Amino acid sequence: MIVVLVVVAILVVAVFFMYGLFRMIMAAVRRRLLARISEKFRPGEIVMATVTCNFMGRESLGAPQMRGNGALLLTRDALWFLMAAPPRELRIPLDAVTKISFVKTHCGKTLLVDLLRVDYEMDGRADAAAWWVRDPMNWKGAIEKCKRA
Repeated sequence: MIVVLVVVAILVVAVFFMYGLFRMIMAAVRRRLLARISEKFRPGEIVMATVTCNFMGRESLGAPQMRGNGALLLTRDALWFLMAAPPRELRIPLDAVTKISFVKTHCGKTLLVDLLRVDYEMDGRADAAAWWVRDPMNWKGAIEKCKRA
């Protein structure tokens, strides 16, 4: 019985340690993203932003592609995604956006929540990108409002 209690105690400590380590890593990632944002954008240029989104990929690149966490930013003229690692950027001019919708599947990845999907056309080619964001409806409204302005 004592052995079981010791094993349980070790597992509990290990879980708390891993959780704390994960939180420290994510805080460092967010700090780096915020530094990149402040270098790239002037104060007042950003209409809406989050540093806690998950990029599901670009449709044109298919299923085997880099996905990941990063920052999603809306300016008056473009939607930006800054991937945390590796540091990559995607800029979608708002005048190239053809449709904004919600999906549960994108590039072969399915989630049980709505993803924000943005269809766009650049250089004569149609493409789409999708993100998990906390409030996809709010993002859709903000993008549409900036497009109309």
